[in-house]
Amino acid sequence: MVSVSSLTAAEAAGAALLVVGRFQEDVAVVRRVRGWPRAPALLGAVAAGLPAFGEQLGGAAEDVLGPLQWWPSWRRPKVGPSGADFAGRYRRRTGREPSYVAAQAAAAGYLGHAAHRQGLAAETVRRWRTSRLLGGFALDAGWRQVGHRVRTIRWQHNQMILVDHGATGALGLD
Repeated sequence: MVSVSSLTAAEAAGAALLVVGRFQEDVAVVRRVRGWPRAPALLGAVAAGLPAFGEQLGGAAEDVLGPLQWWPSWRRPKVGPSGADFAGRYRRRTGREPSYVAAQAAAAGYLGHAAHRQGLAAETVRRWRTSRLLGGFALDAGWRQVGHRVRTIRWQHNQMILVDHGATGALGLD
């Protein structure tokens, strides 16, 4: 691992570069790298999974890979609405696209409500395997979420394109 502040264009040319910092640091590094004569062969940034990344970088975000916590699928979960239904409701009420944090809060509310309706005790919740608008839900013995899977996106034409496991779709900035 190399500090980005000491990384040179020659070192990065043809290499894979993963940027892991605060949002503004990721954006600044990608801007800097885009100014180099030879780009890395592969460029990823943790911040790339947020719509604001593309909004701030515009064309400089092109082909950057990133993790995505939530993709609004039409697949109907066992608990609550589908991600696409939630996103539509959220847009109608706020006029904006829902963030992962908004989806996470909604999913937690739907899970809590379903657990209460089913009369689940704490130990039962820990063994509960279900799905919600974020995807799968399961906890390990230490109460850590293990049922959720992070996805991968690539920025193309001002959109986050889902690139993992053969799934298709795009989240545009329009």
